Amino acid sequence: MRDFISFQRDAEHNETAGTHRWMVSYADFVTLLFVLFLVLYAKLPKQPEVPTVPPPAVQGLHQPVIAGIRPRHAALAAQAKPTTLLPDSVSLRQQALLDELAHTFSDRVDAGEITLVTREQGVLLEVKDTALFASGTAQPAAHADLIIDKIVAILAKTSNKVVVEGHTDNVPIQNAQFPSNWELSSARAASVVRALQERGIAAYRLSASGLADTKPISSNDTARGRSENRRVSLLLLNG
Repeated sequence: MRDFISFQRDAEHNETAGTHRWMVSYADFVTLLFVLFLVLYAKLPKQPEVPTVPPPAVQGLHQPVIAGIRPRHAALAAQAKPTTLLPDSVSLRQQALLDELAHTFSDRVDAGEITLVTREQGVLLEVKDTALFASGTAQPAAHADLIIDKIVAILAKTSNKVVVEGHTDNVPIQNAQFPSNWELSSARAASVVRALQERGIAAYRLSASGLADTKPISSNDTARGRSENRRVSLLLLNG
């Protein structure tokens, strides 16, 4: 009887074990698939990393715009030069011209009659109107010859072109010869150009314009400021 019961239990146990045997095979199959896909994934070629480009507002902090062009690399930014920088040869000629003018007109500069300024375009020489003209006139005074002769002596040794501009204060002028400051400033600039040409400076190097009171260098609210605004400017262009 015990043998029969034992045999029956063994049979039930074997039958139950058989019903779950497929799970072992299924688990093996899933494991094999996992290993297969893992191997395939490992063999896939890696995609190149794409560098993250910061937004323009942030990017501008690291790569500033130079001469209107944004460099593609920091090395290019380091090599780029601003266009406002003058070539060494031009800068040296400009400095030599400025030094000669300063030496020639040192007494006039000290007296406040002449001002010398360097610009990107060249050297600017500004002469007070009283050093060249009588009040309300455009004909150079006799004492103006000393200034003009010295300017001609310097220009004769160079090839610089010269832009002559006449300037006035904002006090209106109205007479038979000059209906407004436009005519007065234009006539004074043309008068200086004519004096330079008569002394041997080629006409193609010269140009004249009258700007009236449109480009003041001081306030017209005071007598001193108006006096400083009445001037003739000679811009000796880089050449």
